[in-house]
Amino acid sequence: MNTSKDNIAGGSMGVNKKRGKKTNNTIKVVIIIAVILAAVIFIMSRMGFVGGNNAAGAAELTTYTVGTRTITEVLTSSGTIEPCDQYTINALVSGEIIGDYFDEGDTVIEDQLLYEIDSDNLNSTVTRAKNSLKNANNSLNDALENMEKLNVESDVGGVVKKIHVEVGDEINAGTLIADVVDNETMCIDIPFMTVDCNNISIGDSAVVTFNTYEEVNGTVTEINPVTQVNTLGVSVKDVTISVKNSGSITTSTTAYARIGDAYCTNNATFYNNDEGQVFSKAAGEVSKIYYDEGDRINKGNVIIRLESEDLEDQIDRLRDTVTEAKESLEDANDAFDNYNIEAPITGKVISKSYKAGDTLLGGQAGSNTMAVIYDMSALKFTMNIDELDIDKLDEGQDVIITCDSREGEEYHGVITNISIQGSTSSGTTVYPVEVTIDNVEDIAKRTVSEDGTVNKVFKTGMTSTEKTYNLVSKEKVSEGIIYTYSDDIVITELNDGTLYDSDKLLKPYLDGTFTQGSSFYGFASDYSTLTLEIQNDKKMLRPGMNIDAEIIVENRENVLAIPLAGVGRGNVVKVIKTEVDNSLSEQTSSKDKTKGNFNEKIVTNESDSNKYAESDTNGTTDNKPDGFGSRNGYGTAAPDSVFEEVRVTVGISDDDFVEITSGLNISDVVIVDSSNLASDSQYMQFGMMGGMNGMGGMNGGPMMNGGGRMPNAGGMSGGPMGR
Repeated sequence: MNTSKDNIAGGSMGVNKKRGKKTNNTIKVVIIIAVILAAVIFIMSRMGFVGGNNAAGAAELTTYTVGTRTITEVLTSSGTIEPCDQYTINALVSGEIIGDYFDEGDTVIEDQLLYEIDSDNLNSTVTRAKNSLKNANNSLNDALENMEKLNVESDVGGVVKKIHVEVGDEINAGTLIADVVDNETMCIDIPFMTVDCNNISIGDSAVVTFNTYEEVNGTVTEINPVTQVNTLGVSVKDVTISVKNSGSITTSTTAYARIGDAYCTNNATFYNNDEGQVFSKAAGEVSKIYYDEGDRINKGNVIIRLESEDLEDQIDRLRDTVTEAKESLEDANDAFDNYNIEAPITGKVISKSYKAGDTLLGGQAGSNTMAVIYDMSALKFTMNIDELDIDKLDEGQDVIITCDSREGEEYHGVITNISIQGSTSSGTTVYPVEVTIDNVEDIAKRTVSEDGTVNKVFKTGMTSTEKTYNLVSKEKVSEGIIYTYSDDIVITELNDGTLYDSDKLLKPYLDGTFTQGSSFYGFASDYSTLTLEIQNDKKMLRPGMNIDAEIIVENRENVLAIPLAGVGRGNVVKVIKTEVDNSLSEQTSSKDKTKGNFNEKIVTNESDSNKYAESDTNGTTDNKPDGFGSRNGYGTAAPDSVFEEVRVTVGISDDDFVEITSGLNISDVVIVDSSNLASDSQYMQFGMMGGMNGMGGMNGGPMMNGGGRMPNAGGMSGGPMGR
């Protein structure tokens, strides 16, 4: 270890003479490594990892002086960015693609037509399915009509004169069911001279006179258009008159009539108003008779009810046939949908594998990916949160997001779902927490350029520029109308309503808005202005990117805190007893310091080796454990220092420190388990690296240089490490 630089150089040169330059360089590397290892071993020995140099042969204790600090409790996790939704379009049929209406990178809307596949071979299938459904419906309707005919209705109204069937009879269509006669109203056809009939109308009143000279009033119900010549050679027409039957009029009663000033030319005989027979229109078994002989019925009343199991079975079969025919037609029409492929979601086309003119082969149908669409209206990822922390989260809580591939950028999302179903591994349960980053503008970051361009920043990192252009000219041509805007933007509206930017078709996006890739065109109702927004996703988070996420659970300022490594099982802390302890309360009071509450002292180290006194305010040693009053709070103490075990109450914690809500006071010195410090960086910062700085070899010059030296007692125990 006392080898000088010159000695090392001389040895190297001696080797050089025998083995050459390459060997000399190798030896230099070996020597440097040996020097570094020696330094590390020395430092570790001073810190107690290897044999120490104190009297007792034990490592010095790492200490921390209690102070106040801000503690932020943060939950961290990592994840992979995914789109809000995604859809892969696969071909379900075979045939030639006769049209494609989008490009890769386009934004498409739900139900927008993407592909059209030749479907000529499907037309005949649809036609056959339609005919089958029509025939099945006709057959079912006929059967249902026959079912209705099982209710035998009377074609006339009147009195049931005779029933010709009984319950239980099996009858066929056309069987006589009943005789029905209406004698409540009697009719008579009486001839009047044709010349008089010209002045007679249906509904006119008539006076009917019987042979007994009794008169009754009647009503003209019909005028026969046929002209006849009676035996006297007079031209006559029959006029039908109906009268109410009081019971005395029969089918043998005769009478004559007068209508106004016109008299009939001859007598006539009365007849029943309705008189007929009721026949069955379907076959079946008589299950019920609703009327008896002598009962009065109206036209349309059901006289008997028939039953037919054969007809019911037939209807069931026909209904099944109709259902099958409908399904066949629906399948055929659905197949048409497979030939006209529409966008299932609104989103951005990530990939497009087929174009017009390509042929989908039968063996490939359903297996080829034609396009992939991502819904980029929001991005999402999943955090896995420990069961001990899951109740600290709520939906809507802010999440801070960073990404290695977007260095220097910070994004914000919100918790949108906290799953109630967790997964357990090695005795630990974690719960998926979904975080969403809405692809909406962060208004606070909007700026406006001098030319009126609006510069937008979206929460996903996407940016866009939006500018409004005024109409300069409008020209009517045979194909449509040409609109020219400032900055020489030319938009053509064809007669069919489609819009073009030069030769690029602007596809509809929303009402009044059209899209071409990442450019969005919005027109005033009269086309007087055009608003063009162009998006840029260069800084945008992309699906597949790996991110780190933090959720700030709680932030507390100016709280008593010590390193996590200073708290043992049962929340016990080892507090070093010093002479300062005897006057600590008085000192704290005089300096107006905040104190905590002491808890019960549990165990006391009875060693009488405490020989340290109070240090000055600069943290220099004056017979006191290292670290008292040190800038960072860390220090060292003799291995035989007297300590007390104090039970404390803890609050929130971060990666390195924990809040102490009771049990300790400001300026208490606690023992820290250096082998269990919360982070390697913390340990290196306050321990090992500090010692190296005191060596003079790291900062003062090359390690082991002539003027350099290994750290002495002042470097490791005379004060904070390396200070």
